[in-house]
Amino acid sequence: MACLRRVFNISLRQNWTARNSVNCGESLIDVSAERRRETTLTTDEEKRLLEACTGRRKHLKLLIISLLSTGARLGETLKLNFSDVDFEKRLITFQALNTKTLQTRKVAITNHFHEELVNLWNESDKKLGSLVFNFKGVRKAFDSACKEAGIETGRPFGITLLSLRHAVASRLVKKNFPLQFTARLLGHKSVTTTYKYLTVSNDELYQASEILESFQHQITNDSQSESDFIN
Repeated sequence: MACLRRVFNISLRQNWTARNSVNCGESLIDVSAERRRETTLTTDEEKRLLEACTGRRKHLKLLIISLLSTGARLGETLKLNFSDVDFEKRLITFQALNTKTLQTRKVAITNHFHEELVNLWNESDKKLGSLVFNFKGVRKAFDSACKEAGIETGRPFGITLLSLRHAVASRLVKKNFPLQFTARLLGHKSVTTTYKYLTVSNDELYQASEILESFQHQITNDSQSESDFIN
């Protein structure tokens, strides 16, 4: 489709055609949909990933915990200051200028994340204006940790840092947290965007199979009971 669009663009530029048919109506090309990952980070992968965050990658562990505890974007998280963290109320404020949608939002801090944040604060110079995560080379360190943990990385079917945000959305919805609230938590303006984040792991596939199997089992038993009654 991309090649075809290129052909039409050249044709239009050379006045061979009057319009680019590919650009008429709704877009026929959705690269993000083609690259969308069909699986998400499993709890087992998460455990192995965190275990790989030792030594020179020790700093990466808290960042991963943060991303999986807040569902925030990587850019938003890396711009967090300690002044954005309310330890008493256990809330984090993502400032509008640091968010993709330019809207301030708050996220509650999980107990595990709170403990790690307190430890980091005690180890820091305790300046409210300082960055919570003051380091670079995050993606390289993440890919290295995934490799050590035996986790495939990169698009279209591997884990990326964005996969952690997708995992948060899937986990919340799986536990019946309303989709519209999940969208607000993630900072999405549209629920449709949040819906695209939801992925189905093998565990969900097996769970769906078990549910359908239970209905089939019930029908088989009902049919058997009816047959026994007639006999």
